[in-house]
Amino acid sequence: MSYPLAWLSTTFDTRERTVELLQPELDDNILSRHDFELATRFLPASHRNWPLTRYINLITQKLYGPYAGVAVTAYGWFLARPRWRMGRLALSNLGAMVAGTMYGQLRQLRAHKQFVDALEDPEGFITAMNHVHHRLGATESLPFTLHPVRTERIEIQRDDGSANLAQGPEMVREDDWDQPQSQSQSAAVNEARPKSRWEEIRAANARNVGHQSSWDVIRQLHERGKLPPPSSRAAVPQSRDVDDRAAEQARFDAILEAERRRGQSHEEREFL
Repeated sequence: MSYPLAWLSTTFDTRERTVELLQPELDDNILSRHDFELATRFLPASHRNWPLTRYINLITQKLYGPYAGVAVTAYGWFLARPRWRMGRLALSNLGAMVAGTMYGQLRQLRAHKQFVDALEDPEGFITAMNHVHHRLGATESLPFTLHPVRTERIEIQRDDGSANLAQGPEMVREDDWDQPQSQSQSAAVNEARPKSRWEEIRAANARNVGHQSSWDVIRQLHERGKLPPPSSRAAVPQSRDVDDRAAEQARFDAILEAERRRGQSHEEREFL
């Protein structure tokens, strides 16, 4: 991430100048209304002077470096007992100013980070800043980037139509960012793993739910034999040849079913 902090602080030093420089970008719809109002409030604010950059308006501008130096000097001269000597006062004043300057810079960086996070259209803001930079006489573009490189997960389509998961720059969905890598990889492996013979048999049995098996036919014929004779019930007479053919077909299907179950149990033992 590259951010021209010094250029922003020196270019947009007042609200009037900020509005003047950014108004053309707003009129050209390069800068959104939200980002325009945010920039005109934030860029010329007092955070520009938090580090040790200027010595004017010490009361209105929060200059942490000078304030820290004055506070330490006042303590050493008026409150400390015994009173500090001039050499100690000078060193303490210098150290306090350096520490205050560093603290002001940290707060300034944090304020700019919050400003960048609040932008509605970061790319449009970068474009607007480059236009302002060129209007002020510069020929090169600003070293300005706001988006770090992320890792995205995409699906690469193979020639055979199947999908392959790949990892690389700019290739991770945001939904997967908080997901542990092991879970993502295990899910991808489970999706790409081919089904075993046992899984195919179970899937076939699930598809055949509701179909009448040969054992059901045999059981129906057996129950039919227990029914009362035709003289005691009203039933449609059936041909004996049809019954014999159905019984033979049922026995043949039962043999096939037994062979299938025997092979299925053998594969299940191998699977376990």
